[in-house]
Amino acid sequence: MNVINLDRIFSKYVRLLWSDKGGRVKCYTCPVVLRWEDAQCGHFMSRRFMATRFMLNNCRVQCPGCNLNCSDGGEKQKIFEKNLRLELGDEVVDGIILAARSIKKWAPWEIKAMGEEYQEKIKLAIPQ
Repeated sequence: MNVINLDRIFSKYVRLLWSDKGGRVKCYTCPVVLRWEDAQCGHFMSRRFMATRFMLNNCRVQCPGCNLNCSDGGEKQKIFEKNLRLELGDEVVDGIILAARSIKKWAPWEIKAMGEEYQEKIKLAIPQ
């Protein structure tokens, strides 16, 4: 397992986690509703920050258009931050921002363990 494989597994889990029983999700930054398979895993702090890349509080479901326009400092990222602050509170969001500034290199065993953990969680999250 590598980071790219873990990205796919983690993304699937995030999208399933926020889906309803019918498999639909609402974009975190706009009113679009779509099937979880057509949505993307959006990151408040970019995936390039390894310390927050797989942090659930940093990730929410986005439609492809919003996710592509959620680059650093863009309008969609500001909406993402506002929504996170309303949902999780300033302390948690400030912690995400601080964590993103730290350096993290994932060990192969950590990547493997996270992949296995999220694969198990996916089994429980799939809409029936």
